[in-house]
Amino acid sequence: MSLLIFTIAFAATLFGSFSGSSSSIIAIPCWLSLGFPLPTAVACDKVSATFWTVLASRNYLRGKKIDFALLAGLSAFGIVGAVLGAQVASSINSSVTKPLVGFLIITAISLSWIKKGFGISTSQPQISKPACSAIGLPLGFYEGFFGSGNSIFASIALCKARGFDLITALGHYYFLAFIWCMFAAISYTLKGFFNWWLIAPAVIGSMAGGQIGSMLAKRIGAKMVKRLFTFVGVIFGLKLLFGL
Repeated sequence: MSLLIFTIAFAATLFGSFSGSSSSIIAIPCWLSLGFPLPTAVACDKVSATFWTVLASRNYLRGKKIDFALLAGLSAFGIVGAVLGAQVASSINSSVTKPLVGFLIITAISLSWIKKGFGISTSQPQISKPACSAIGLPLGFYEGFFGSGNSIFASIALCKARGFDLITALGHYYFLAFIWCMFAAISYTLKGFFNWWLIAPAVIGSMAGGQIGSMLAKRIGAKMVKRLFTFVGVIFGLKLLFGL
């Protein structure tokens, strides 16, 4: 069982970090199919993400200019949102929100693709850092509540608001995900949704996958990552929208 969990976590995170999308779209359904309850599956996803997103952020941001002030603001708002999201997720059926999330993902991806240069190169910021920091509240809430596809929402928001290219936006997002997932993981753990037999091999597998996937993504460049990002985003959005 441990080897199977390791392999699933490795493959899911390799795919997610390489395409700039979500690893949980693969991992969480797998944990559920293995018989783990939803809160335990989500808790495993958050604990694993606390480790692998650090590696992905470092690889994506290597050689890039890091906006520490923006990260601080987004982190602060997002922590509040992540804790609230985890509280809500433990008491509500998240399946009722999946079609809405799917619709929003497809809409966001479509709008970003209309502008052909979106995410490929840097541009002038459109929103101030303090205003952009407030976006961390809903993004953090969603990270703690469900999380799947949040890299899509966050990256598009950062590209549009602060003029980042997609590689830089993903690097900043993965750092934020590390912070937000850590607090969400603590919240789930305090509620008792923690299973060592699932989490230990999942963390090891996800760290290996996140390291390799993000290194490959940085090597192929923003243009190719955008294509993968868009393709995976549309497939993921349709899956959530229609329950495929």
